[in-house]
Amino acid sequence: MEAERDWGRHGDIKPENILWFEEYGNDHNLLVMSDLGLTRYHSQFSKSIVPRSHIDGHSWAYRPPELDMDERISQKYDIWSLGCVFLEFCVWYLQGHEEVELFSFQRIDEDLPTYEGVEIEKFFNIEKTEDGHRESHVKSAVKEVRLLEVTGILS
Repeated sequence: MEAERDWGRHGDIKPENILWFEEYGNDHNLLVMSDLGLTRYHSQFSKSIVPRSHIDGHSWAYRPPELDMDERISQKYDIWSLGCVFLEFCVWYLQGHEEVELFSFQRIDEDLPTYEGVEIEKFFNIEKTEDGHRESHVKSAVKEVRLLEVTGILS
């Protein structure tokens, strides 16, 4: 008998896949996740052991570091992506669309190309340590937004 598949991963969380409904039934200002084309469901056993090779697609900017590090994929994948979207939303809400574009360019400027000469808009970099291992680090442009938020400069 196959195990129940109660754990899901959307796999493509990005602003374009979040719909806003001003009014839907009795609900107001409802955000709904759309485009479930990459959604996969897993059993309790398989939910945290998905090999990177089994990922069908993703959005480059909002992908988590483990995707570039060839690590196993779990539901944390979606948490990272949603956090990136929420951070951009906060920048937009507090400072406007122009600042969201500037934030994107700042992240691109900081990119350490994974592929020869190709800079990608993402929220992290992968760096090699002295002992040859690879570690992910959040880009300073992302940290600076958080610091500005915490200190109240953005409020």
